[in-house]
Amino acid sequence: MQPITTNPAVVRLRGRNGKFIPVPLSQIVRMEGDINYSWVYLTDGTRLVQGKCLKMMQQAVPGFIRIHKSHLVNPQFIHRCMVPRGREGEIIMRSGLTLPVAKRRGKELLETWEGVAA
Repeated sequence: MQPITTNPAVVRLRGRNGKFIPVPLSQIVRMEGDINYSWVYLTDGTRLVQGKCLKMMQQAVPGFIRIHKSHLVNPQFIHRCMVPRGREGEIIMRSGLTLPVAKRRGKELLETWEGVAA
């Protein structure tokens, strides 16, 4: 199995042609888990499927925030957080997409996002 990354600012993803391509973390907007696969959404609108679960992908992308069992986001692309204390919330991405935030992930999200936004 090939390492997913050797440079902390770049991750190697399998492209549509099946070959690995280097993708800067700054071009990854979010990732969405689908059982043992992960969909990676890039800034140019490209969507790549990877044969790894979201937990494995999370280990390769430092600084990304796990907001839900199915969602991992790049905090640079978060527009607004709405996380009521002790309840499920949501985030709005810069693209206008709304994603759910799990109850137990809200505090971590706010702490991490406020650090990036400041």
